[in-house]
Amino acid sequence: MAQSTVTGKVVDAVTKESLVGISITLINAKKGTVTATDGSFTIRLSGMDELEITSVGYLTKKMEVTGGQHIGEILLQPSTSNMKEIVVSSNISIDRKTPYAVSTLRAAAIEERIS
Repeated sequence: MAQSTVTGKVVDAVTKESLVGISITLINAKKGTVTATDGSFTIRLSGMDELEITSVGYLTKKMEVTGGQHIGEILLQPSTSNMKEIVVSSNISIDRKTPYAVSTLRAAAIEERIS
């Protein structure tokens, strides 16, 4: 069967901004791509397939597609329930002279550990 392409553009449903790096997957063909900097994508398929559009922070969207189809704008709805609270903590030594942890080993210590 001859291959043809499906094209479209993914935008945020609320802000109408183009979304970069959104995963576009053909479920049956097990092929995928990601959106470009302007939110656009092109993917090759044979016949009919189900397109799945996913990204962290957005609800997943699925749609039936056929080759040679230009979908136009696909609106992704933001999802607040996917995000959980995270805590980032750090412990830094004030008395360091460099921003990196540095250890000094003498040759004798290395030889001792190898033996």
